[in-house]
Amino acid sequence: MANDVVDFQLGAAGLGLGAFSGVLDVLSTCSKLYGLWRSLRGLDGYLGLLRAKLILQEALLDQWQRDWLSFTVSGKVALQKQRLLKVHQNAVIVSLEVVRSLLESLEPLREASKAPESALERLQLAAGGATDCDKTLGQISSMLNDLYRLLPPANPNVEVSQTVMSLEYIGCQGMPHCGAEKDVGLGSETFSRAMTFRQLGQDLEKDLEDRISAFKHTLPTAELTMAPDRVRITANDEASGGFRSFGTLDSKTPVVVEWKKYDLNWKGQKGIRLRGRIQNIARLLHADSKPDELLTLNCLGVFDDYEKSRYGLVFALPTGAEVDVEMRSMKSLLDQPTPETLPTLGDRYRIAYSLTLSLAILHASGWLQKSIRSHNIMFIIKAGRPVWSRPYLVGFDFSRPDSKDEVSEKPEQSVRFNLYRHSSAQGIPGESFRKSFDIYSLGVVLLEIGLWRLAWSFRGDDTNAKKVQSIFTSKATSWLGHFMGVGYRDATLKCLNGDLGQGDDSVVRAFYIEVVEIMGSLAESQ
Repeated sequence: MANDVVDFQLGAAGLGLGAFSGVLDVLSTCSKLYGLWRSLRGLDGYLGLLRAKLILQEALLDQWQRDWLSFTVSGKVALQKQRLLKVHQNAVIVSLEVVRSLLESLEPLREASKAPESALERLQLAAGGATDCDKTLGQISSMLNDLYRLLPPANPNVEVSQTVMSLEYIGCQGMPHCGAEKDVGLGSETFSRAMTFRQLGQDLEKDLEDRISAFKHTLPTAELTMAPDRVRITANDEASGGFRSFGTLDSKTPVVVEWKKYDLNWKGQKGIRLRGRIQNIARLLHADSKPDELLTLNCLGVFDDYEKSRYGLVFALPTGAEVDVEMRSMKSLLDQPTPETLPTLGDRYRIAYSLTLSLAILHASGWLQKSIRSHNIMFIIKAGRPVWSRPYLVGFDFSRPDSKDEVSEKPEQSVRFNLYRHSSAQGIPGESFRKSFDIYSLGVVLLEIGLWRLAWSFRGDDTNAKKVQSIFTSKATSWLGHFMGVGYRDATLKCLNGDLGQGDDSVVRAFYIEVVEIMGSLAESQ
């Protein structure tokens, strides 16, 4: 928030330096009070729920501040917003002063929550003032809701913003029951689904590690394991390098099959881990709790193709897709452009926004994708034209929770695939793989979208990872501004350069604010 304040004050010179200093001062105080609750850890029961609700409030207020107090004086819209804020400045200050006062009234409870009492004693401590706290929370929410009606946030998806900004600070520990946040009025549908999605991933990971420790040879569940003869392969996706096929399930349902190769010599714990990872990915991508903004195909099950030493993850086509509708990868569309498959400027903005939003939700939910490239982005083709607004992320065969992990299997080592991998992430995507590597890979894809050319065409004869990275950065700097505008160019460069998550900002938060919101604004402008 502090950096936003400085940027805005520099940009507000047209209305007089410090024209909104009163608003900025009270916002700063509110931010500090919210931050004190956010910094607490290990709260359970009512106190954990209270902290979670305050974190959600802070996320929405932070969104409002970015929309109304974080722009420079440039363009007609920016000036109109400043003038409107100036007209309502006194009402805004009074509203925020009330919020500040209400937050201060919760300070005694926050201080008491840090005492070293047992969980039962802390619960008793909170119970006495629960009714008053609920009333205070309701008053804060009412006041902020009135502010948002007066000066609405302009973000294309405020619910997702709230979710991404809050998830890293809210865990299931101390919640009444994970996955039931909607029942207690905690946040939006998107937030509730993302929390449940994240907890499912954590539960699957714990189950796998427990089975590895116990050295059991059984799969965690059999519900998604299917017989190989139920799947009939009708065609291979040439653009995937042998990692994807098309076919039917039970001779009638069109499906996409993602292949995961394995070594027959993998026994014991190594074999258990591989089978468990594949089963976990299947269950995760089958979950009803998956947020709608995370554009992935629904996994119907997994089977073992013994003859070719590979697992097949079976995915349904998107809901509503007719039997004769095909899916094609972005790579194949770039390879074979036609008038019907050339996206407009607005289409490219919408593709970029949908992809960046999907990755933000995936990362906020605690997962890494690890194989982002144009080969693994699929579009529905209807009447010969791609549905540009819904690009689907596929290729989750190496995906895993964002935590320390022992990886036994190696990815395909194609030079064409390595083009999308950060220079520090070539080869095995193991323990050191992190969110910034996913973001770099997406940056290469954003370059391809902006120029509508394959990254392969830019590399020349270079295969050195650092040189290729430098080439991509140079192309983005020189060309993207002319084709897509400076906002798109700068957001893409931040992905390629690793300029996100510096200072106090986390990578998730910085990626959402500096990339996703920019792409969303560009998509909305068309």
